[in-house]
Amino acid sequence: MSVLDRDIPYRNVLMVIPKRRVEKEIPLKKGYSYIPYEDALFEPWCQLQYACNLFDSLEEAKRCLSRFLEKDRAFFEDNFLFVVDEERTLVASAGLWPGHHFEEERLRVHYVAVLEQAQHQGIARAMLSKLCVHYDSIPSRYPLYLATQS
Repeated sequence: MSVLDRDIPYRNVLMVIPKRRVEKEIPLKKGYSYIPYEDALFEPWCQLQYACNLFDSLEEAKRCLSRFLEKDRAFFEDNFLFVVDEERTLVASAGLWPGHHFEEERLRVHYVAVLEQAQHQGIARAMLSKLCVHYDSIPSRYPLYLATQS
């Protein structure tokens, strides 16, 4: 599947890493690189998320990102990844953000998206490994989890 299939009925699915399992970061393939967040990425991030069908509209994606930045911009900048290609086009993003699926707030992997034309290049795998290694540097405790849907 290249984008979220909204024809499948929604069922919340939690994927849990109960303890530290990722020992090292998997590098991105040649031609892709990480860049830090800057305001010029606002629109491309929203377009990426919408293109992957993670939001019903571009406006909904913009409202979500605006809320993230208003709530804690520094945390967002420190905990979200942005992958660009050689033309510096945003092709993927993923991050750590608080979730409420357990008794208390804890970090989760959130908004993993890779443009269809950049899929099957190991980008999501590289981002997830980088986020797991980063999670281990944050004073937090397991489990780390990802909330997805059927």
